[in-house]
Amino acid sequence: MKTIILDGSNIIRRRYLSCGQNPDFSQEAPMESQLVQMMSLFREDGTRVEIYFDGPKRPTWHKDDCVEVFFSGHKKADDLIVNTVAELAENYGQEVAIITQDYQLQQRCKAYGADVITTHNFWQYCQNYYEYETIRPAWA
Repeated sequence: MKTIILDGSNIIRRRYLSCGQNPDFSQEAPMESQLVQMMSLFREDGTRVEIYFDGPKRPTWHKDDCVEVFFSGHKKADDLIVNTVAELAENYGQEVAIITQDYQLQQRCKAYGADVITTHNFWQYCQNYYEYETIRPAWA
């Protein structure tokens, strides 16, 4: 089984927000929901999709059956991602791909054999995908 892990906060911030020291999670919440919905369309049979977001669980959050979503709380989402990549690779021998623009996170995950997809390449893929789909989020 293959697992695709998204550094959700990194993807959203790289695309839409200029985020300072104290990110405003309320601004990101609607985009987080749209990213989860979009990834449920990409999910192939047998592929697991996980998205990690920085900070506490949002009050308006709704669970999605196709995509597993994690909020880091007071921890760093990057650390949760690396722990997951390590566990999947070492304990289960699973193929893992991570989507992030964060170079340090890329290197940490590569150490466990993860494939890396940059945020830029991810958005290019999304744009190509949505050219053939009738449903297109306003932000894609």
